[in-house]
Amino acid sequence: MRRVLVVGIGSSHGDDQTGWLVIHQLKEWLSPDSNARSDRDATADVFERFGQRLELRQAQAPTDLLNWIDGQEILHVVDACEFPGTQEARTFEFIPETRHTSEASWHNILETGRTLGGTHGFDILSVLDLTVHLGTQPERVRFWLVPGTAFEPSDDPSEVARQASHETARRIYEYLLSRDEVRL
Repeated sequence: MRRVLVVGIGSSHGDDQTGWLVIHQLKEWLSPDSNARSDRDATADVFERFGQRLELRQAQAPTDLLNWIDGQEILHVVDACEFPGTQEARTFEFIPETRHTSEASWHNILETGRTLGGTHGFDILSVLDLTVHLGTQPERVRFWLVPGTAFEPSDDPSEVARQASHETARRIYEYLLSRDEVRL
């Protein structure tokens, strides 16, 4: 059974909630489907479809992945990032074992740690490097970086972040369908 983990990283700081908003939207779209079985606990929703398994989780820090990653073949990471001048989410693929990215321009961003967990302490690349050393790394990782501009504590997400979150959830849903990672 193919195992796919989708994790939204976030906090209560304004637009940093976008990772959580994407997971919430995906849960809404998946839950009403009568063909889905959802096992809910405090932190995860698991949907099984035609022998495939999709797990949705909300994380407060990239290190949370260490509790969930073992046995996952594919990982999708959703996080808020500052992208001046754009309101569209960016996506690219990353291979943990080789540190190869699908787009060369993202290699420098990943290496410098200017995004992907910068507000969450231990960055996502360090976590993925650790999974390689532990032998628990997924085959591949797809990053979904959602633009945000307002990251003040206890602020609500901006309208731009809300719209970008909804659009990113739609793109992830369609991506999962088109890749047969999860047959819905």
